[in-house]
Amino acid sequence: MNSEIERLQSAIALEIYEVRPEGEWIEGTYRVICITTFLEGACLFRLKDGTEKSGDTSYRSSQLFFDLRKEMAKLNNNGHAWYAASCTLSDVGKFRFEFNYDHLPAFEIIPDAERWLLEFKDYPRPELQSKIQDWIDGKAEPAVIVERLKKWQGAVKA
Repeated sequence: MNSEIERLQSAIALEIYEVRPEGEWIEGTYRVICITTFLEGACLFRLKDGTEKSGDTSYRSSQLFFDLRKEMAKLNNNGHAWYAASCTLSDVGKFRFEFNYDHLPAFEIIPDAERWLLEFKDYPRPELQSKIQDWIDGKAEPAVIVERLKKWQGAVKA
C-alpha cells in the first residue's frame, strides 16, 4: 500500500469519527457504492445499547472515496476499480476497509448511460458492461436495470 492510499483511508476514518453520535458507540461503518462520477453512501453507527443511528457524511467524504478508488485502481495489475467499499471504525480508533471489485453496484437511482460509458472507458469490464448494455443502448427502462442489479447474485448496495 502506498502513502497516498494510507492518507485517504485515514481521512475517511476521521470523517466517520467526526460524525459520530453523542454517547457511547461501538463502531461506525461508512458504506459506498460508486462508479467514476456517481456515488451513493451511508454511515451507520452501532450503539452500546444495541440500537443503530445514522451519521451525516459530507461531500468531502464522498470525494475521499472517489480519490481512494482512483488511487487503488492505479495499483491493480488489471486496472480494475472497486464498485463498493466500506470503512468500519471502532470506538478505540481502529479501522478496516473492505472492497468489492466484481459486482456492479445496485444503485437506488441508476446513473445515466453517459456515466456508465465513462466508467467502462476508464475501467474496462466487458463482462460486467454486458449486464447493463441494454440500458446504455437506450433499450431498457431505468426501473428494469435497477431491479436486475438488485436481483443479480452478488449485487452490492450502500
